[in-house]
Amino acid sequence: MNAAAQPGTVYLAGAGPGDPNLLTLRVLRLLETADLILPDDLVSAEILSLAHGGRKLSRLGNGVGSRALRRPRFTFLCWGRRRRADPCCG
Repeated sequence: MNAAAQPGTVYLAGAGPGDPNLLTLRVLRLLETADLILPDDLVSAEILSLAHGGRKLSRLGNGVGSRALRRPRFTFLCWGRRRRADPCCG
């Protein structure tokens, strides 16, 4: 099974309870290979540090007053990436 992010595919992945040691291998491989990652504010910096350096990161936010993308923008970004065949993990 190829666990790398595939072109033209949008993945919805959970970070579990927030401990990087408890991520599934699948989520770890997606973080390592996705071109765009759209985490909410609950995903720790420690988990995001597992992503490869060439990826784009745009926070979704999950709290009052957070400067983040709104859901319609998230959907727009994901579908735009999918149409261009760029892997995206949100």
